[in-house]
Amino acid sequence: MSGVLRLVVNGVAHVLAVPRAAPLLGVLRNDLRLNGPKYGCGLGECGACAVLNAANEVAVAAFLDGRIGFLDIPAVVTDTLERAERNTVLAAPASLEEATELDFSARQIALEFLQRRAA
Repeated sequence: MSGVLRLVVNGVAHVLAVPRAAPLLGVLRNDLRLNGPKYGCGLGECGACAVLNAANEVAVAAFLDGRIGFLDIPAVVTDTLERAERNTVLAAPASLEEATELDFSARQIALEFLQRRAA
């Protein structure tokens, strides 16, 4: 059974028809032809990779915008992973929709960290 997936990757919006159980990695590499995403542990037991990647993207964007220093990037990622774990956000995504929700939650946590630092 296919579903419609809407996502933004590298600032570009995409709308794709993909099987509901399709792994996000497969969509990124096969459907969007992005060779940067790599196969990780493959277990998909906790969602930490998705949280780490989302937090890193937020942190790098903040660095490129001049809002944080390069050496502050790990602090954003670490805080996001810790908060995601405490807030029980970490969970194995069972679908692309759940992976998208996990990514969104992680980005929100990272942005909140940046806002607290700026205050």
